[in-house]
Amino acid sequence: MKNLCLLLIFQLITPILLNAQVFIEWSKNFGGTNSDHLESFQQTTDGGYILGGYSKSSDGDMDKNFGSDDYWVIKTDTIGNIEWKKNYGGSGKDLLYAIQQTFDGGYILGGHSESSDNDVSGNYGGSDYWLVKIDTIGNIEWEKNYGGSRNDLVSTMLQTADSGYMIGGFSLSNDGDVGGDNDGSGSDTDYWIIKTDSIGEIEWTNNYGGSSLEFLKSIRQLPDNSFILGGASYSMDGDVGGNYDSGDYWVVKIDTIGNIEWEKNYGGRRLDYLQSIHLTDDEGFVLAGTSYSTDGDVGGNNGSMDYWLVKTDTLGNIEWENNYGGSENDHLYSVQQTKDGAYILGGYSESKDGDVRGNNGKLDYWLTKIDTIGNIEWEKNYGGRQLDFSRSMIQTVDGGFVMGG
Repeated sequence: MKNLCLLLIFQLITPILLNAQVFIEWSKNFGGTNSDHLESFQQTTDGGYILGGYSKSSDGDMDKNFGSDDYWVIKTDTIGNIEWKKNYGGSGKDLLYAIQQTFDGGYILGGHSESSDNDVSGNYGGSDYWLVKIDTIGNIEWEKNYGGSRNDLVSTMLQTADSGYMIGGFSLSNDGDVGGDNDGSGSDTDYWIIKTDSIGEIEWTNNYGGSSLEFLKSIRQLPDNSFILGGASYSMDGDVGGNYDSGDYWVVKIDTIGNIEWEKNYGGRRLDYLQSIHLTDDEGFVLAGTSYSTDGDVGGNNGSMDYWLVKTDTLGNIEWENNYGGSENDHLYSVQQTKDGAYILGGYSESKDGDVRGNNGKLDYWLTKIDTIGNIEWEKNYGGRQLDFSRSMIQTVDGGFVMGG
């Protein structure tokens, strides 16, 4: 039986706007002979990078494996050379989805775990949220698990302004640390967030949703210390004010202790799935994800799934929206406002027509730069003959861009 080896692909792209030429400066891959997944990365204060994901490998760049998938963290220098690497977990499946450098120079890791041994001190049942604080060289300072008797799955996390942490994802539980279930049956997921102090002790938790499925994918803290939550919803009841049909983007604004201030849904009659939300310079929001729709809030579709970007004001009202892609599937995972006030979009594409000018085979990374009102300035694809999935993208301090997946 042949193993699928998903390597971590890391690329630095510096744009030269003359003739829209964009050049790769360097690329790196990291992994072993089994599956290795990059989910999140960040440029660190020393100009290097911290990479977070999960791996089943126990060879190559991966020194060992505790069983099934482990959290896997790599620290590199400014050009992608490994400075140190560590894996964390137990004998069950441990999947890392979010990593951030903390105010003290260490790192916080957020994901979920099925383990209750080795690095993992406990488990309530199924998958729990698992938060791990490590120092500057990867040693564990503390770790905590949160959840109930069913699956609780982390998708996003951040350090808050008060040095605590906000951990978010979706939950099937209605017991343990999980205070409620909007469906009541435990058969559908809610957004579930936890606010902790600086050492991971719970300050408050809340869940949001309706009688169907909600998947939280992105959290941002706002200048007034409140929070904006973004993901997808299939409900039209409970906390969810409406739904066009199938899944919509669902954005929820909450105050500093988790009370809903407002909520909005965006989409059409087919599937619309929000992956990332970003605060813009004018204190509005830009919402990034994927859409099948051609109606409702969605102005068009190039065929199958498109990148779909929505720009809103501070109250979530749409200012403009646009879709990007070709006749095949195009999946948008990351958005960031660039230093010139425009936007950079990162994901992957199997198209080679429409807005996508090329494809190296099957799926490629697809990077798209748009102006302040959504017009494409340039676009580039990167990859080989097989499957290349970009899951994260940032602008670097020198004005270039990094894509990873």
